[in-house]
Amino acid sequence: MACAGWPKSAPDDDVRLDDPQILSIEELYILRQQPDVHDILPVGSKGILYEAQELANSAGLASQLEVQKGRTTLDLEKSAGPSTCVIFSAAEEAIGRLQRQLKAPLTVIGQLA
Repeated sequence: MACAGWPKSAPDDDVRLDDPQILSIEELYILRQQPDVHDILPVGSKGILYEAQELANSAGLASQLEVQKGRTTLDLEKSAGPSTCVIFSAAEEAIGRLQRQLKAPLTVIGQLA
């Protein structure tokens, strides 16, 4: 499981369409076209952790979050406001390819089991 984009929400953050940390519509289309990307969920006001649990539940699986402390400042409980990022499930080999294709940050957040 990975997060594409960065959770941002006003008034704490400056939310602009041209922000490279916010997943663009064009980048969402790139994700949707990948055969190794399975489920995509927008992250809203409840945060990444909530959506990761929803993604796992819808697949009949459990989420095992593995964001490594110190390697990222990604806040799993922060509001993503107007869906500034998405989480998705994908085959491991797709992650490296997607990191090269997207301008928005891509962070592995865990696995489904």
